[in-house]
Amino acid sequence: MNLHQLKIFQVVAKHKNFTRAGEELYLSQPAVSIQIKELETELGIKLFDQIGKKIYLSEAGKILEGYTNKIFRVISETRQAIEDLKGVQRGHLRIGASTTIAICLLLNFLAIFKKEYPLIELQVGVENTSIIEGKILSNELDIGLVGGHLVSDDLIVDPFYNDEMVVVVGPMHPFVKKKKITLKELRGERFILREKGSATRYFAEKRFRELKEKLNIYMELGGPETVKRAVEEGLGITIISECIVGHELESKKLFKIKVDDLKISRTLNITYHKDKRLSRASEKFLSIVKETIMPTSRCKGE
Repeated sequence: MNLHQLKIFQVVAKHKNFTRAGEELYLSQPAVSIQIKELETELGIKLFDQIGKKIYLSEAGKILEGYTNKIFRVISETRQAIEDLKGVQRGHLRIGASTTIAICLLLNFLAIFKKEYPLIELQVGVENTSIIEGKILSNELDIGLVGGHLVSDDLIVDPFYNDEMVVVVGPMHPFVKKKKITLKELRGERFILREKGSATRYFAEKRFRELKEKLNIYMELGGPETVKRAVEEGLGITIISECIVGHELESKKLFKIKVDDLKISRTLNITYHKDKRLSRASEKFLSIVKETIMPTSRCKGE
């Protein structure tokens, strides 16, 4: 058993697919299969079960995945410790941000960080909250900035900002002429929301469940820009973070609607693995996030 085999196993376990794992690792599918077979032979147990065309981790595979993630996390921390000896001026930092944070807040944080630490190499990805959580657990990211519900108990979750979500309609919608509507008036409205796994979708559905109201999801789209465009075209209405639609509200391409008894807010969080030793670069970035005055007055932060 060697690190090369364990890395291949880790990527296959993540994708549950030999072909996609090979694409990520720049290996052929047969080469991936051979390495997994050799690892299973050495350990004397199957690591994956195949049901139809899909593969799943066996019980042994689940155990190995946990230890493999720990092994590569320790290797990453070893590199970080060596880099820290050189000072915070050098090193690398892997950050994941959910879409709302990426649009409203992240660029400001990155600009401040790069100005102070120009030689730190940054790797930044924008994903929905559930994907970021998975990447932190598998040590593909050092820090996540997310707005959604995190499931794992292996994460540190540190709130840093309060984000208001609002009902938004297009310029031709009859709600535009009203100063305020009731919650009942939303019944039957066609809602256009983000995909499952997004924080915006999660909190909208959660709030409607709490109010015992039905959220009529007419269409789901993969990003806030397409959602906004669909609402502008009159295809439906949406619930979205206010800072995402600031420009559209100012230009009257979209309109915010006040709804009695419907307040939706969520906490934006910094998250990282509880067992991970934070590098100096990570600590500096966290300080910037916590200490920076919010970069746009459209976001109703607390």
